Amino acid sequence: MDGRDRQQTFRKESLYEIPNVSKSTITEDFGKLLREAEVMDTIHDVTFQVGTQTFPVHKYILAVRSGFFRKLFASGPKWLDSADLYRKDKDEVGCDIFVIEKLHPDLFMYLLQYIYTDTCDLLIHGYGPRIVYKEKVEENEDNLITNLNKIAVHGDVNNKSAFAVYRRNQVQMMNEKQRSKSISTSKKYKDVGEEMNLVKMLQIAAKKFGLSYLSSRYVMPFYDFVCVISPPPQHNRLFFV
Repeated sequence: MDGRDRQQTFRKESLYEIPNVSKSTITEDFGKLLREAEVMDTIHDVTFQVGTQTFPVHKYILAVRSGFFRKLFASGPKWLDSADLYRKDKDEVGCDIFVIEKLHPDLFMYLLQYIYTDTCDLLIHGYGPRIVYKEKVEENEDNLITNLNKIAVHGDVNNKSAFAVYRRNQVQMMNEKQRSKSISTSKKYKDVGEEMNLVKMLQIAAKKFGLSYLSSRYVMPFYDFVCVISPPPQHNRLFFV
């Protein structure tokens, strides 16, 4: 009864159990549709060739999510005026093949992942990209000596105590460790720069293919390795008393 003596409706009075709404699996289903697509199946209706890889996909999904692909499929080959994208022959099941030049296959796969699932691995915290750069970072030739059997004693050790020889070896090991640390740090800075360039490349590709929302979501992600240029500021608690 409410304040005006009116009977209220008890929505759960006649229910034996409260119905639960199952979690939507549409993202997983569309991701599975993309992963399991094959050139020989009869579900896909267009194929893209990027580098040495082929991507059988579905026109309707690409056209709904991207104005670029919608115009590409609706206008025909006459709309193509770029040497970076052109139509090739049919694939094994008679679907059109479009060739995309000057784009890494993994970048195109990230774009397709976003089109199908509305997610992108490159924007996930801690994700390690798959792309292998042609310009690999040179291996560190000055590895830290960890095995005592590899310690070489140089110079004349005659008339020197065992402690003096040990102290000299310790100094050499510390110098070697500091040198290896500086080289490793510089390599890490370079790796971070390359990964950030990868995300920038994804942003440019997203703009090109009409995925403006993915391009606007471009932020500086944090991968498995974190490079701290300067330590966080420290505050003296006495000043806040």
